[in-house]
Amino acid sequence: MQIINQKKKSETGVKSAPGFPRMEQVHYFDRLAELHDLIQPKAYLEIGSETGASLSLVTCEAVAIDPVFQLRPGATHGKSVIHLFQQASDDAFADPAFRRLGLIYDLAFLDGMHLFEYLLRDFIRTERNMAAAGVIAMHDCVPFNPLVAERDWDKSKTMSWTGDVWKLIPILKEWRPDLDIQVGAYAPTGLVEIRNLDPGSTVLERAYTEICDRYMAMSLQDYGVHNFCRLCDLPAVADLAGLAQDMRLLVIKTCTPDAATKPDFGDHHFAVGLARGFEQLGWRTRIDARDAWAIPPEPSQLDLVLRGHGFYAPHAGTTCLMWYIYPGKPPVTPQELDSMAHVFASSRLVAQRLATNRGAGRFSFLPQAVDPEVMYPPEAAAQRSGIVFVANNHFGHGQMRPMAALASETGTDLQIWGYKWEDTPVASAVMATSLANNKVGATYRAAAIVLCDHNRLMAQKGYLSNRVYDALACGAAVICDPVQDMPDEFRPYVTCVATADEFAAAVQKISAETPAFKDQRRRFALEVMENHSFVARARLMMDVAGLVPN
Repeated sequence: MQIINQKKKSETGVKSAPGFPRMEQVHYFDRLAELHDLIQPKAYLEIGSETGASLSLVTCEAVAIDPVFQLRPGATHGKSVIHLFQQASDDAFADPAFRRLGLIYDLAFLDGMHLFEYLLRDFIRTERNMAAAGVIAMHDCVPFNPLVAERDWDKSKTMSWTGDVWKLIPILKEWRPDLDIQVGAYAPTGLVEIRNLDPGSTVLERAYTEICDRYMAMSLQDYGVHNFCRLCDLPAVADLAGLAQDMRLLVIKTCTPDAATKPDFGDHHFAVGLARGFEQLGWRTRIDARDAWAIPPEPSQLDLVLRGHGFYAPHAGTTCLMWYIYPGKPPVTPQELDSMAHVFASSRLVAQRLATNRGAGRFSFLPQAVDPEVMYPPEAAAQRSGIVFVANNHFGHGQMRPMAALASETGTDLQIWGYKWEDTPVASAVMATSLANNKVGATYRAAAIVLCDHNRLMAQKGYLSNRVYDALACGAAVICDPVQDMPDEFRPYVTCVATADEFAAAVQKISAETPAFKDQRRRFALEVMENHSFVARARLMMDVAGLVPN
């Protein structure tokens, strides 16, 4: 039987599409944190804050610009002064309030609109306000395949998008050879660091129209992937013209009913994270709901079934893999298993049983995963509070899920997001009947404790919920019901309880955790992000199936 184990960090670098840079396993956030430690800025500027994830790294006076802030709890923690400009960067730089600040920035992070002319304007205006010894960092300038580098984002072909801001690298190297430009292939889309700044330079501003005319219609294939990698001092295999058309298509089949309702289902968001992982390995991706199973819009070279609810019959001539992520309805049949080139199960017990009963070599254990773009811990000093439970109450009729029942029995205050909690003792704890997937991470980062439970089959057969992985990646303590085959590495951070007394004791134990243990939990969250990411799962799946693009 082939059981998938985690590889060492040195073996988990992301192999990108042919000719493109090999992206490092180190995340760009880690490098940003290093820059803060090295530079110790007195003033910091950021464009494109959105949730404030990168802003949370800052401890000095800061200015953040974003057209629509969606700041999560903790984004402003540790900063005595922060100025928020909720407007387009062009407008912010022209705003008299911005000018009156009169700040000179030691570090700036540009992560705004993914079109080169916008980033060029942001760079010009940012440099004017920088210390000459400062550093400007630019995100998303190292695409890992041609589809993500298009000016127009075709979401039917790619879950990721860098746009054409890669052009800033050749532009700056040609028009501003005085700048010191270092390009790092940090996951997922690189980080460019620019030093030796000249706040008085007007070269780029005077050449702006000429630059836009030359680069506007240019694609990365026109420029040459090999030329780009050589310019960035990043290794490349080959420059393949038309690579976007030659990239193989992988289609993820989810059990969500149709395209219109798929955003309402957790399985779809799981598939989105997985698709981003495969794209970093050089695949084009598409996600098909059940209404597209029978007649897909475009034939694929590889199908991956996320098996929950619904029987899937592979198309003739298409290699099909299955990731058996939870026991759904109808149950998986022997005929369905035999139709798959390889079956991955998120339960070690099930993978072992299948391998024993149906033959080793076609069945592997593949645990659940997290999306590091959504699930990550807060800054070390962030304050956490509350016990949260993101779950629908499938029982209804006044009955409750096990964790809610134990919390009610012990009189524990909860915050619940989900439906069908009416007519239950915890109805007053419901914050909303749903929680958008892009807000789950922020909710877990702010919580002291996250509750999770499993249906009877999941618990008995060892299907550990992906909610456990999500909560651990966000640095939260987890209390859940007893589940078979809990990973040893999770045991210090996940407390399994079956009675009210055990539940109360778990809450008391977590409340009494020392600062040292909380710091240990946060460090473990970073390990979860790295070892259990979707791109790590995608790599392992392709390795086992022998389908890694070259």
